[in-house]
Amino acid sequence: MNKVLLLTLVILIVILSGCNLVKKDATQAPLGAFISGTSGLSISFLENAPPSSVYDNNEDEFDIALLLENEGEYDVPSNKVIASLSGIRAEDFNIANLNRVLSTSIDGKTIRSGVEIKGAEEELVFEAAKYKHDLKADFSADVIVHACYYYVTNAIASICLKKDLLERGIADTCESENSALNFDVSSGPIQISNVAQVPRGKSQLKLTFDISNDGDGEVYAPNAFTNTCYGKENLRDQLEVIVSSPSGNIPVKCKTIGETAKGLIKLIDGKRSVECSMETASLQDISFETPILIDLNYFYRDFVSKKITVLSAE
Repeated sequence: MNKVLLLTLVILIVILSGCNLVKKDATQAPLGAFISGTSGLSISFLENAPPSSVYDNNEDEFDIALLLENEGEYDVPSNKVIASLSGIRAEDFNIANLNRVLSTSIDGKTIRSGVEIKGAEEELVFEAAKYKHDLKADFSADVIVHACYYYVTNAIASICLKKDLLERGIADTCESENSALNFDVSSGPIQISNVAQVPRGKSQLKLTFDISNDGDGEVYAPNAFTNTCYGKENLRDQLEVIVSSPSGNIPVKCKTIGETAKGLIKLIDGKRSVECSMETASLQDISFETPILIDLNYFYRDFVSKKITVLSAE
C-alpha cells in the first residue's frame, strides 16, 4: 500500500511539473502577430541593366534598371520610393534626369491560410542611356543608385496593469514587474527588442524597449525625402516613435520623446532605448493583460553599384 501511495505521489509531481513547464513556455512565447525579420525593400540591378561594358560614340543604348522586392511586412505606398543615380555624368550618358520616383505601391509579405506569401516586386528604370562621346581609349566608372523608401515597423506587446502595482492579490493573473514581456515585431530594417515593465511606485508603470537599425542601410526621419534620395543629413539617424493602447484609455508618456506618446528620436550608433510611463490609479483592482502598440515610421536609404566599362570603338 505504501508503494502504491508513493508511486501515486511521484506521478502527481511529474504532472504538476509538466504543467508548470508548459505555463512558463507559454509566457515566453511570441504573440505570433507578425512574420518578423529584419528585411524591408530589397534593391538590386536587373540582369544586364546596366551591362558590364558598352561602346562609345552613341553606339550602345542601355537601361539602368532596379528590381525592388518587398521582403518586409509593410505595404510601401505609391510615390514613396525614390532612386537617385550617381557615379556617372548625366550629360555624358544621355540621361535627362538623375532621379526617379516609383508611382506604384509595393505590397509586403503576408500569411494566408498558414502559408507565407512573398512580397510584391516592381521595377524602376533609367531608360535609354548611351555614352555620347568618341573616346581614344577605354574607361571605367561605377554606376551607383541610392534608393530611399518609406517604411513602418509595427510591434505589439502584452503588458500587465492594475490599480495598485505593488499589491499582489489572490485573483491576479500576471506580474507588474517583468523584464521579458511577450511581444512581436513586424519585418523591417528597424527593429524593437528587450520590451520590459517595472512599477515606479504603486500607481505608475515604466515601460522600456530598445530600437536598433538591423539593416545594411541608413535611417532618416519620415519626412526626409520626396523626389531625390540624397542630402538631408540633418535628418539622418532619426525616426518617429508612436506608443499607444488600442482603447486609447491608457495614456502613455515617453520620457525619451519629451513626455509625449509620439515624436522623433535620434539613434546613437544605430540604437536607442526608449522609456515610457503609464498612470494606473484609475484602473481596476485586479490585474489584467492588455496590448500596447509601438509603431516606428521612417525613410530607409540603401544603394547598389556596378562597374561599367565604356569601350573605344574602332
